[in-house]
Amino acid sequence: AAGLFLVAFALVVAVLVGKQSEGRWLDRAPSLSVAGAEFEITRGTGRKSPSGTTLEAFDSTGIGVLSARVAPFAAEPYPRVDVALKAVGPARPTIALLWRTREHPNRAFSKPLQWVDDRAAPLSLDADDGWSGTITGLAVVVRGRVPEPLVLESVTMPGLSVRTALREIAAQWTR
Repeated sequence: AAGLFLVAFALVVAVLVGKQSEGRWLDRAPSLSVAGAEFEITRGTGRKSPSGTTLEAFDSTGIGVLSARVAPFAAEPYPRVDVALKAVGPARPTIALLWRTREHPNRAFSKPLQWVDDRAAPLSLDADDGWSGTITGLAVVVRGRVPEPLVLESVTMPGLSVRTALREIAAQWTR
């Protein structure tokens, strides 16, 4: 029975790792991260703090935008973006990731983010979403009501591989 359990456990881990790494077996690209404090509040009001940029209120149209210029990077090796945006209170406004590319400098691409408890869920992106070419800027857009502050801690594009997937799964299971 113990042997069957170990085989089942190994199979579950293999499936999770394969899904998380998107089939990339070796390290491809290093993870990229933009600290929350590097984001500027371009719509709405807030403040910088050691943990990131805090959006405290929207502009008069009900929108808050936190944006950052980034060192240009190729989108293809980074099919996932982790936006560490934390809701301090119970409100869950509508949120989206926006980005610009070198190839289409006058166009902003976007994809909605989803809430999981008090944090934004990781976002899967591909060329159909406009996540292609060279990324030159990132932004998080928030709409709705912000009765409590939202803290943008970081935006990370993990370099996906089996090694990073194992590390992330282990971190999730040991929280």
